[in-house]
Amino acid sequence: MKKLSLLLGVFMLFSHLIYAQNTKYNVVVYVQPDSLELPNDRNEISNVSDLARSSKGLYTRLSALNMNKISKTFSEFSSRDTVEITPDGRKIKRMDLSRVFTLSFNSEKKALEAIEALSGAKGVLFAEPDWGITPSTIIEMPNDDEVPDQWHLNNTGQNGGTVDADIDAFEAWQEYDGDGTVKVAIIDTGIDDNQIDLSGKTTGDDPPNSAFSNCRLIYSHGTHIGGLVGAKIGAGAVRGVNSNAQLISKNIYNESCNPVSSIGASGIFNKIIQAKNEGASVINFSSNSSGPITLLNEAFAYSYKYGLINVNSMGNIGPGENQNSSSPEYPAASFGHALIQVGSTDRSDIISNFSRTGAHIDLVAPGEDILSTWTFSNLDDPVIQSGTSQAARIVSGAAALLFEYGYQEIPKYLFNDDIQQLLKISADKVEGMDGSNFTPEYGYGRLNIKNAIDQLQSPYILNHHTATGGTTYSSTGYYSHVFYGVPGLADGPYLVRRYEVRKNISFSYMSEAHVWGRGVASNGWTLSNPNYGIGYTDVINVTNTSATLRSYVYFVKSIDGISTIGWVPQHPSNVSFGYTVHGIQGTPPAPAPSVTVNGPTNLFQGTTGTFTANIASGTGTPPFSYTWYHKNDNSTYWSQVFGVTGNTYVHTAGAPNGGRVKVVVNDAASKSDEDEHYFTIIGGFGGEIVDKKSLPEEFDLLNNYPNPFNPSTEITYALPEQSEIEISVYNVMGQKISTLINAQQNAGFHTVTFDGNNLANGLYIARLTVQSRGNRAIVKEIKMQLIK
Repeated sequence: MKKLSLLLGVFMLFSHLIYAQNTKYNVVVYVQPDSLELPNDRNEISNVSDLARSSKGLYTRLSALNMNKISKTFSEFSSRDTVEITPDGRKIKRMDLSRVFTLSFNSEKKALEAIEALSGAKGVLFAEPDWGITPSTIIEMPNDDEVPDQWHLNNTGQNGGTVDADIDAFEAWQEYDGDGTVKVAIIDTGIDDNQIDLSGKTTGDDPPNSAFSNCRLIYSHGTHIGGLVGAKIGAGAVRGVNSNAQLISKNIYNESCNPVSSIGASGIFNKIIQAKNEGASVINFSSNSSGPITLLNEAFAYSYKYGLINVNSMGNIGPGENQNSSSPEYPAASFGHALIQVGSTDRSDIISNFSRTGAHIDLVAPGEDILSTWTFSNLDDPVIQSGTSQAARIVSGAAALLFEYGYQEIPKYLFNDDIQQLLKISADKVEGMDGSNFTPEYGYGRLNIKNAIDQLQSPYILNHHTATGGTTYSSTGYYSHVFYGVPGLADGPYLVRRYEVRKNISFSYMSEAHVWGRGVASNGWTLSNPNYGIGYTDVINVTNTSATLRSYVYFVKSIDGISTIGWVPQHPSNVSFGYTVHGIQGTPPAPAPSVTVNGPTNLFQGTTGTFTANIASGTGTPPFSYTWYHKNDNSTYWSQVFGVTGNTYVHTAGAPNGGRVKVVVNDAASKSDEDEHYFTIIGGFGGEIVDKKSLPEEFDLLNNYPNPFNPSTEITYALPEQSEIEISVYNVMGQKISTLINAQQNAGFHTVTFDGNNLANGLYIARLTVQSRGNRAIVKEIKMQLIK
């Protein structure tokens, strides 16, 4: 095996040298109308002088370039093809590909010089390299003597791994293992349909012819990936995450046996469109470049707008790079919600040392030492590969399984944003995240397909909504902004003001609530520049019953500021926000208790007053506990009343002053409230410590004040000696409706409050009953008039 590895390594080096000497380097250029035109009957020319039309400045720059030819990149495309109607009736717009041209050069140096010369030229929207897109895989040779199993599906701790550091595939398959209705497009090196685990389920492109001979190592990448997504059950040695999925193979590499020799962004664009036309629901792409490529961005923007699920790897770190400061790779770093961006972990749930990191990552999946199918290997033996490519393919298989489960089993059509968000909220929070919900290394966690399927089962619910209209939250000044493939505008730069539009929405109470936007159901856009007209709804400030949505619109002028175009894509008041509410419905918890202290506002010195804590109906969760405090105006601190835990407190007035009582209420849900009540202590009658000459001479029930009253009144009564008393209120029919006091009280003048808030208008009788002279009862009555 070591000998084979060495021979292949030497061959790869040799083939790379051949490739570097003989390849053609292409530059893709987008030129605005009237700046460059080929003759009507030709798709390519070899001399600049053969151009049918060109601006003077661009002609001069092109003439100075030593290029082989100029050709139409998309020769079959017409400007009439920019608008397309989706199966669900939506109208989407594409970039005008008839304005894209390819310039061919013999050397990379000349091609880079052309890019520098043309970038920023009048009439040129972009000039970019059409090479340098590489697969995100670290190739390892098969070891036939010691082949580990597919630990990413079921990690039992084999070979030093951590138990359950896997995607819970076996647990998920007990719920659902697919029915073959979903198609996953593998945009890679092509899939070997003769491989025993993949035969009969793959359509599209074969690997390049050279893969049949000396390029097996390079061109098995697509077959390895195809096996991770959809290898059949029981056919060979491995099984895919969605073993019933159909695969669409799209090869983007040529015959050079070199991993950087892709067919370029223009060719990849066509492959993605082909995959869409052939019925793909999931697009898997795990090749990357070091810089953004406009055509790739447009391809994935178009795919997303059409409703497809795009999955992309974060990319692998190159030699000498530091993981903590690694630069991003593209298209992963181009735009957020249009791609599911995947990093790699090892068999112990630790981020792979080759996996790129960044704030744009969505989640991670197993990507080290991954066993899968191989092209033209003896007896179809599986082999091991590592890379963020492997992690992304595992997520692709999971996304396809989840999409199919939603459609077939619930049944509910899940949008591409639904799949992305469900995978994120169901991901396992691994140890390396240190308890965080998100990190730039792990995203929202490691894929768990069983958890994702559980999110679509009871008690969880998922509902789609649309809200229209909004309020302008903020805006920018005028600045230059580029648009591609958007309705109402030709591709190019404009002078714009950007407006952030927000909308508050509400929904039934969720004990666990998730809310996310659905771009294909929204008509506001992102704030990205360049902007590809991708529908966008962002969600902020989620509660159990509400959320705030936001999107962006633009007020557009021509780039010179002379012509006003107006609002694009909508006026702020016409923005439509598509969003999904997901979670567990429940009964809203009772609000915190709302307590009010009722009691006398005046107390005579030495008398007592009864204070009652009343909790508003519908607030708080019983049982309640009460803590009472009191102080006078000369005191700084509250004094707690010990021994009183109910809702009633009887206070004895001291020296003339201002006084306060306070109650703190706690409920069974650990929620609390408090209230204070102020009263005035009036001198003159004295209390239990005053001279007996100041005590009342007889038991009496004095007039209430105010009278008539609404809704409460204070009743004053006199006790010449300590007595067991009852004060109750009766209606005119003699029926007792309330007992205000039934207790022993000291001698003196006292007050008690009667609350008629829940009673009807009318005459009521307050009765004082004293049992203090043997068995002889003393009864006193007064009449009170309630008028509301």
